[in-house]
Amino acid sequence: MTRRVFVFDVDGVIVDSTDECMLVCFNALQIYSGNPEKCVSNLESIPEAFQHIFKPVRKYVRSMDEYFCLSRKEAGLVKTQRDYDTLICSLSVQDKHKFGNIFFAQRERLKRQNFTYWMSLNTMYEGIKGAIENVYRQCHVFVVTGKDGASVIDIFNYLGVPIQPEHIYDKNAAKDKLACLELIHKNTGIDPSDILFLDDNINHLIPPAKTGFAVLLAEWGYVTPEHRVLASKQNVPGISLELFIKASQNIAILNASLSDNLRSNHHV
Repeated sequence: MTRRVFVFDVDGVIVDSTDECMLVCFNALQIYSGNPEKCVSNLESIPEAFQHIFKPVRKYVRSMDEYFCLSRKEAGLVKTQRDYDTLICSLSVQDKHKFGNIFFAQRERLKRQNFTYWMSLNTMYEGIKGAIENVYRQCHVFVVTGKDGASVIDIFNYLGVPIQPEHIYDKNAAKDKLACLELIHKNTGIDPSDILFLDDNINHLIPPAKTGFAVLLAEWGYVTPEHRVLASKQNVPGISLELFIKASQNIAILNASLSDNLRSNHHV
């Protein structure tokens, strides 16, 4: 039996948004710090020191407000998930919330100023568009993301990938991705075991897996070796982009691979 619902994450699954997030984050930090004159309009103007710190941290970020951690010198010392979690726990909820609002405002500003440039900073992974179209022919497609819904629609429209707005569960839909999946279950009446969630962040996949949802780790996204080990320990299967593109042609094959994986080595 094929999965009746397929849920995609966006960043690290459909597009690589590292450059976009880095530019928006840098400017948001300048605004937060009261230095709007230091905002920049392109990647090339971002100090190399900031870029050097940003890219390793990006692999751990779960929501846009967590980029506020880059305001701390300790961000340059993050080497593991534990390092990152310790840093995030040291931030106040109020500060993160304030920064998050500034972040999304800066994203909208960049889109208004130069939409084509903003879009170019969100690079679609090669072959993923065709894979999504394949899945569409077999399943109801949803999106669960930490992004704002408007940006998701902009990206999908620009890339020519169909999406129903009511099928987008964005940063405002629920408290976390598990809650979004539970809403999809509630709103569709489809059993969690028939809802397959593809995400590149292992921390977003473990809670749904424990709750009965089918999950897959997108290994082409922001995945560290540490995350792969954790995925194996938690019985969360991983899949490469090449194999996902092939499997998308027949979701029944992917289902069979998932079933086999749970009995073997945790890799589709």
